[in-house]
Amino acid sequence: MRLNSRFWYLLSMLFFVAAVWFWLKGEEERARRQAGGGSAAARKAGPLANGLVQGAAGGTNPSATTGKAGSVSGGNQATGGVETKPSASGAQGRFPYRLSNTEQPLSKLGRSDTAILLDNAFIETGSQRPVEVPEHLRAKGEPGSYLVQSRHALDNAFYGSLREAGAEFVSY
Repeated sequence: MRLNSRFWYLLSMLFFVAAVWFWLKGEEERARRQAGGGSAAARKAGPLANGLVQGAAGGTNPSATTGKAGSVSGGNQATGGVETKPSASGAQGRFPYRLSNTEQPLSKLGRSDTAILLDNAFIETGSQRPVEVPEHLRAKGEPGSYLVQSRHALDNAFYGSLREAGAEFVSY
């Protein structure tokens, strides 16, 4: 029985020493990254300085309301992202083609109720900056898919107005 207790004690000490070693290595890596330029959130946020946003014509606004006839009214549906000029400096070097219409860091956008975060685009729907979509990325004709965002709770009236407009729900 004594051998069994000693084995578990030594195994526990081994894991403790390994945990301390990994913790110290992680701190070294974090200090090296911070000294290398900017925070990890700023590097993940991608290019922000050159990003402009343009709304698609005839789209819907995140604060869109439904009229009495059940049609969706309001105005700004983003069918694309933001064009940025590739650059090798700072945060833009890691993600030179990431589209964005905001200069907020990723840490704030992740907690925002009005932000849409995609792999290649960070879109702040509450921003007034227009989206400038490069011509080769613009949809030709009717795109067929839309993102709908509501400022209020989703209720049966909201779903009904979307169904009347011909919407098919694929995700909530």
